[in-house]
Formats: sequence, structure tokens, C-alpha cells
Amino acid sequence: MDEQGCVIVANEKMILELKGTAKLAKGATLFEVTQGTKDSSLWPGPKALMNAGESTWSMPQVGPFGDKKSRGNRFTVLLVSVTPNAARALDPKASATGNDYKALKELPDGAAIEDQMCVVRAR
Repeated sequence: MDEQGCVIVANEKMILELKGTAKLAKGATLFEVTQGTKDSSLWPGPKALMNAGESTWSMPQVGPFGDKKSRGNRFTVLLVSVTPNAARALDPKASATGNDYKALKELPDGAAIEDQMCVVRAR
């Protein structure tokens, strides 16, 4: 971590694994959304794997963060709970249009930020 508490990722290929606990409303899902600091675009990431009968979740592959030109950039990783309708806007497999993880300008209705962390690209 750097002096501001941000997780440092070494390069554009580094992937993080996130785990935690959450109490969700019935039918809600957790997604990771990465927000760039340069343009505030929101990039939908993976849906959390929920452990049946428990309130624990994991996301084994979060990232990568930027490209080779992103050295020194900061990103905010958001943990977002979403309703089934909001999930369709974040999950390309659930979208009728087959959205290919395009950036969003804002979170869809029915999405709420549950937690966040800062990530900095080192090289």
C-alpha cells in the first residue's frame, strides 16, 4: 500500500482477488466496478461468487487496471450491490444487446456502492 492507503498493482496484467461478507436484499447481486480517475468512466467487472447459505463472497479476478500507458494512474474499485434490473446493465451476458463491458457514465438505477478501495498502477 502507498502512503494514502491505496493498493499498488505492479503492471497492466496484475489481477486482484477480493473477498468479504455482505448481507444483501433478496435477489440482489454484487458486482465490481472500476472507476478511472482521469475521466470517471465506470467499467463493470465481475459478478461476485456468493457462497450458498452464507453471507461470504469472492471475486477471484479483478482487473487488469489500465494499459501500458496507465503507469501512476489511480483507480477506484467499487463493490456495488444491484437489483436484477440493474445487473442487466452491468453484466453483458444478461444484456439483450450483448454489451461488451463498455464504460458507463453512471451506475444504473438499483445500484448502491457498498464499499470501495483505491488502486494505483506502479509501472
